Amino acid sequence: MLILFVTIFAPGCTKEDSQTPEHTIPAYVLRDVEFGINYDTAGQAEHLLLDIYFPASDSLEQKFPLVLMMHGGSYLNGDKSWISKSCEILADSGFITVSMNYRMGWRTNGGCDKDTFSLREAGYRGMQDANSALSFLLANTGKYAVDPDWIFAGGESAGAAIALNISFTSNADMELLQPDLVAKLGKLQDPGYSLSNQSPVKGICNKWGSISDSNLIRTNNTIPVISFHGTNDPLVPDDTGYFLACPATPSFGSLCIYRRLLAEGGVSILHLKQGGAHQPDAYCPEFTMSKTALFFHQIMAGKAQSAVFIE
Repeated sequence: MLILFVTIFAPGCTKEDSQTPEHTIPAYVLRDVEFGINYDTAGQAEHLLLDIYFPASDSLEQKFPLVLMMHGGSYLNGDKSWISKSCEILADSGFITVSMNYRMGWRTNGGCDKDTFSLREAGYRGMQDANSALSFLLANTGKYAVDPDWIFAGGESAGAAIALNISFTSNADMELLQPDLVAKLGKLQDPGYSLSNQSPVKGICNKWGSISDSNLIRTNNTIPVISFHGTNDPLVPDDTGYFLACPATPSFGSLCIYRRLLAEGGVSILHLKQGGAHQPDAYCPEFTMSKTALFFHQIMAGKAQSAVFIE
């Protein structure tokens, strides 16, 4: 495995001109597809929706790899429309891309003083909803032209944390590490979601997110990850610390994830913006999604390699 250490300057965040060839089926978006119903913090049933971005297709029989994307918002606010530009770019790159809503809310003011359980609950509900979306999409691969052999996940901030945690965490892990959450909110995965503890996710896009426990990355599940992070992120540390600076919510960021994957024999690409805060301006959708699409295609071709870019 080749590890590259490169220092570059980030290109400008402008969309390049391109010409779209003629296709039998043009690119389009199917909006507000209901994938599940679950209970919010007030005990009310919430209808969970997703948008599906389809690439242009040569035929009705053509299948595409799938990317499930989650928006950020500290588990307090946000919407699937927040990452529409990222989804459009991935769809242009040949991926069926899904942007999903998930249940949000913890303490009313979002503060964590003397209360970290509700924040952990919010993250767990997001993981449950993402697994429900994956279950729904895997059950409808024929309907939505999905190649079930190539499933990817990604997101921004809290959404990236969801993508990382669902990919590296099983029901058994949660029952061991967070039994109080399982007892109150139920299993992490839907029955029938997976016949084993092996995640269907083949690669992850992590935009300024973190995983809750770096020990979840093990030799038998080294899923390749491409990460983007600022070195002065006050909300999600680029290395180790606490999510939203809340005690009892450990946060292992992009740099830690990179080290852990390499230590376990995995593949990871890390983009670090020196002095960058949360969601650095240089890491706009045009930059991050073009790099992500290339990385995912390299995974599919068996050619992905590790690298670090200090920008």
